[in-house]
Amino acid sequence: YKLCMKNAIQPDFINKERAIAGELNQYDLLIIPYSVSITSDLASAITSFIKAGGKVISDAMLGYFTNDAWGSEVCPPGGLDKVFSVNVKSDYCPIDEEDLVDSSHNYKNIAKVIAEHIEVEEGGNVLAEFPDGRPAAVSGTYREGKTAYIGTLFFANAMWKYSADTNKMFKKLLEAVGYSSSIKLEGVSDEQMVELRLLENQEKTFVFLLNHEQCPVNIQCVLPIGGRKYAMDTETGEKIAIKNGKFETEKHLEAEETVFYVLE
Repeated sequence: YKLCMKNAIQPDFINKERAIAGELNQYDLLIIPYSVSITSDLASAITSFIKAGGKVISDAMLGYFTNDAWGSEVCPPGGLDKVFSVNVKSDYCPIDEEDLVDSSHNYKNIAKVIAEHIEVEEGGNVLAEFPDGRPAAVSGTYREGKTAYIGTLFFANAMWKYSADTNKMFKKLLEAVGYSSSIKLEGVSDEQMVELRLLENQEKTFVFLLNHEQCPVNIQCVLPIGGRKYAMDTETGEKIAIKNGKFETEKHLEAEETVFYVLE
């Protein structure tokens, strides 16, 4: 969630039953953190989503266990090895923290707990490596969709120990699957945490800007929004006209300050 927040992505949470029922099709991007159990019907739902043009990012241990909690003979199971263009072997290396590297950057201490032994399948593209040169992150294309797989507990580490390098790698994974948020939040460095949260119903939209830092920040926000004419700053009462279907504002936020707007 922290990485989504940082990159102006409004996440929902979806469980296995809803995914199998076909609800993945309402989304453009699926993020799968530490999903150690993947049944065959869930693997089929994920595959169908990607076939139809969905974008999926997963970190390590995807489907180590499958139906009835049996250990998977092939990882990821249920045909997902072909979908993600990776064959993950069982002889992973336990680690504390490690760097990941690509041709232009060293991502400091973003690998955590395990470093998987990944064999890259046909069509796979290595995005980053472990320090010993083994593949660590792989992207692929399957039918109309795109995938990215990172062979360490990347999302758990982002929760435990967020850093600018964590965010840089997440951006690389997003780029690999061709996803970018329509919301633009600028003026914030990779180290800083400023969140834009969006809630709406048929009549109104509520936009929250939350500065999680202990220092002031100046931000610029651009939010595409349909069916609204103006935004009201609930603190000052100022009304901002929404032009060309976009809510745009520049705001100075004090340390740990939250402001919100009502769009009507």
